[in-house]
Amino acid sequence: MATEPDPHADDGHAPLSPAELLFARLLGGDETIEAAIDRACEENPLMAGDLQRQLQEYHRRRDERLAHSSQRSADIKLPVGLAEKLLDRYSDELDLSSSGKSEKVIPLIPRLEGRYDFLEEIARGGMGAVLSVSDPVLQRDLAMKVVLGNEAGDAPPQRLRRFLREARVTAQLAHPGIVPVHELNSDADGRFYFTMDRVHGRELKDCIRFARDGTDGWDRNRLLEILLKVCDTLEYAHSRGIIHRDVKPANIMVGRFGEVYVMDWGLARILADVDDEPIVDILSDSLSSSLSGSTVITRDSAVVGTPSYMSPEQASPEEGEIGPWTDVYAIGTLLYEMLTGRPPYRTGDVPLPGHKVLRLLQKGAPRDVQEMDPDSPDDLAEICRQAMQRSESDRPRSAGEISKMLRGVLRARANAAEEASKAQEQAKRSREVTEFLTELFLQESGENPSLHRITAHELLDRGARDLLFGLDEQPQTRATLLGSLASILLQTGAADRAAELLEAETALREEHPYWAKEERVEAYRKLARARQLLRRLSDAEQSLQQALESVPADAPGACTLEIQHELADLLNIRGDHAQAEEIARGLLISLPSEPRSDRAPQLLTLSHSISLQGYREEAREILDEAIGVIDDEHPDLMATCLLHRAGTILDIPSGDETEQELAAALEDLTHSVQIQISLRGEKSDRTARHYRALACCQQRIGDLEGAEQSARSALLAVRQLHVIQHPLCSRSYARLASILLRSGRDDEAQKLLSEADATMDTREISHEFQFSALEARVRIDALAGRHEEALLILQELDQRGDELPSARIKRRRDIERICFDSGIEVSYDE
Repeated sequence: MATEPDPHADDGHAPLSPAELLFARLLGGDETIEAAIDRACEENPLMAGDLQRQLQEYHRRRDERLAHSSQRSADIKLPVGLAEKLLDRYSDELDLSSSGKSEKVIPLIPRLEGRYDFLEEIARGGMGAVLSVSDPVLQRDLAMKVVLGNEAGDAPPQRLRRFLREARVTAQLAHPGIVPVHELNSDADGRFYFTMDRVHGRELKDCIRFARDGTDGWDRNRLLEILLKVCDTLEYAHSRGIIHRDVKPANIMVGRFGEVYVMDWGLARILADVDDEPIVDILSDSLSSSLSGSTVITRDSAVVGTPSYMSPEQASPEEGEIGPWTDVYAIGTLLYEMLTGRPPYRTGDVPLPGHKVLRLLQKGAPRDVQEMDPDSPDDLAEICRQAMQRSESDRPRSAGEISKMLRGVLRARANAAEEASKAQEQAKRSREVTEFLTELFLQESGENPSLHRITAHELLDRGARDLLFGLDEQPQTRATLLGSLASILLQTGAADRAAELLEAETALREEHPYWAKEERVEAYRKLARARQLLRRLSDAEQSLQQALESVPADAPGACTLEIQHELADLLNIRGDHAQAEEIARGLLISLPSEPRSDRAPQLLTLSHSISLQGYREEAREILDEAIGVIDDEHPDLMATCLLHRAGTILDIPSGDETEQELAAALEDLTHSVQIQISLRGEKSDRTARHYRALACCQQRIGDLEGAEQSARSALLAVRQLHVIQHPLCSRSYARLASILLRSGRDDEAQKLLSEADATMDTREISHEFQFSALEARVRIDALAGRHEEALLILQELDQRGDELPSARIKRRRDIERICFDSGIEVSYDE
């Protein structure tokens, strides 16, 4: 059978096998030969063995050449490698552009007499080669760049100028993203070199491929982290007036530990030096390959860069100026490739020659990123479009702006992911809470018992016991349940059990400091409330201090202000009025000037602390200011301020206040009662409180009929809401009895006091109401003339109150005042 003659059969060379041809193509590519062979072996498993053998032979010849480079004389000729033979013989078949046959170039390795140990060549470009060397003095591995020259040891002067310029430009850039230059020198024969850190890692294009394939732990987020570091590096270079002009995946190295380096500053432009243009030396030296991915230089238009990553002003220099925006475009092309898996202008797996890509670039923009990959995220695609605008004036002006945009996207995604995670966690805990609370209603058999057999508090108490001694295997769910159940107990009059649960919750959250701090803060605030109700005021103060210490640094300032306000109110109860005043004044300074109504609660607390110190005129002035800033949207706050302003007059010993002051107090209290009725109706604890204050004022004025009516309204309100043993019932009894005594109706008053006395069994009152029940009891005893019993109760209150002497003195003055209003003069001094 006739065969087609081999076109190279008569040139003295044996025909090349398919593996040799493929190996030659890979040598002409823009990635390391090792990475290219690995990928080719995966794609062509039948050739894998032959390709690996070609690679071993390539390494053997390269090592042999390097081993002899520093020792050979000028007349010793090195063996010719496969790549060199192939490029000479098959350049047409391999579709490699060439400027014509030139003399053989070799690395001009300096003779340094043992200063460095030469290991291997690791890269080669159009100007120089990079060698791996060892520094025996400092015992470290370095990379050494040397000039390419001829076999006689000579290099063109323009190439040498480019080489020295690259070393000096790179040395000016001290940044973590730029490999530092350690030494620029030459040997005795003038063979120049410079040393740098040896970067162990891979090129960005490999990382993009891994992310596209989902291998080696790479994904788009990791690529974006690299791009951010590239942006930071270029932003630094731009701040020094240096434009890279050849940013591409092959010039970005990613280290094994997350380092990212922008390499090869040989084409960089120094904006401040108009006469400094490396292209002049490049053009007079030689022409580079036009393979896709390789740097292109043209004589006619001085185009410099890599076509797929080149900006329009680089492709057509007459149409625009070079500046930071030039590198911004290149950043956009990197993002384009990260999103689509391909560089701009490539539509298939086979790269186009550089000159064809250049013509496409000069004609117009590449296909839209979302046309190439419809799954590309809108936010990243938009950043890519902005960076790759044809007109430099339409692009972001710096790499730093791109960095801010990318970080904004990543921050938004991180926040969204965190919110989604929180929502999932909350949903999970909500289901677990629901299951737990549902099981409380079920017997062990799973049946639902009649609700008549168990009270609500018994049910809650059962859940509390289970939580205090169970669910250890689900600590976060247990903490949530503890807090949820404690909130219910606080609202339903079981502060003692709530305190137990909250102490367990806060201890659990302290054991897990990385849980949400906001929830820990809220737990301490609720614990302070429970302890305050139980009259454990010192412990409550400590809980609020712990809440303040737990507030996250990034929490809204309002959170801290709210806790400080709660602390000031607590200190007023304890009798530390001066400290409460200091906190309240600090809060007023911290508050913004608008809205003005936000100042009212702080002004109310400040006036209370000042009034309790005896400065009632100043307190009234502060309350006047508070009432002046309250708007119509806060009627409840208005009623409270009116009550306290009247209180500054009613706290004055009977007979010392003026008629005008009492009339003003009567007007304030009449208004406050009307507000409470409109908000809550007649049956309300707050309405009852305002009614009692109004009755007191009317009693002072002498309107005993009006006072009696107001006192009976207060008593009716609380009797409809609470069991008769409730302390608010006793307080209402006491005010009504005081008015009856003042009216001379002693028999009715004593009968009322006896009725109240018969219902005051503190053993039937929950823990949180026992202290206030004793305070109500002492009023009943004092009005009934049982002064010794009243004094004993006052002493018990002093012991249990956990308060400062000023609070104890105020309690005694209040008892003396209600007695005086009744016509009874008595002193309860300690």
